[in-house]
Amino acid sequence: MARYPGATWKGAHPNNFSTRKITPKYIVVHVTQGNNQAGVDGWFNNPAAIVSAHFSIGKDGAVHQYVDTDQTAYAEMNWNDRAISIEHCGMSGDHLTDAQKKSLKPLLEWISGHYKIPLEWRNDGYGPAGVTSHGLLGTDGGNHPMCPGLNIVYDVKQVIASPATPPKPVVQPPAKVRPTIAQGDTGMNVIFLQQRLHVTADGIFGPKTVTAVKHFQTTHNLVADGIVGPATWKALGA
Repeated sequence: MARYPGATWKGAHPNNFSTRKITPKYIVVHVTQGNNQAGVDGWFNNPAAIVSAHFSIGKDGAVHQYVDTDQTAYAEMNWNDRAISIEHCGMSGDHLTDAQKKSLKPLLEWISGHYKIPLEWRNDGYGPAGVTSHGLLGTDGGNHPMCPGLNIVYDVKQVIASPATPPKPVVQPPAKVRPTIAQGDTGMNVIFLQQRLHVTADGIFGPKTVTAVKHFQTTHNLVADGIVGPATWKALGA
């Protein structure tokens, strides 16, 4: 299965797609001829529709997925076996909303990275791999010359030409800081210490634990005071 992590999975009725594997070569952009994304969800799950797309992008930028990108959506007739389809909520003649453009860029990048499809505009579905419109596929693609319309084509080309989406920063979890412990202390940190020192893990920092700590500190060139502070915890790999 290939599902875009930025999409909400909606699925499609089994009548409306095929599990037959495809070899994606083109990303094909469409317009829904309607502004309601819930209506798109319902239509692709209507057994009478016999139509689907892989994705839709709502006016608010919400991305919904209906068909795994490794499988066949019923969106472009003779191109169904080589196309990943993206519907945009709206009408021919509309422009994409800012939210739609913002969501389209990372979706295109994910598809491109997953299937090695260049993010370059193509004026038909016969040449090199890339991005094209439903209308440019002609009669073999279902004969929808106004899908998605010149304004959306213009917007998609602008999105393709825009800078790549910056990667999300990797947030490192804060380092665990263990408290300084010494003879007389009890609890889980003492048990953890005793397990590292291979002494009885009873959770009580008693004389035997002190002796084990001092031995460890001596063998690791630390001050052998029997107190487990930052330097001793670090040497213990904690």
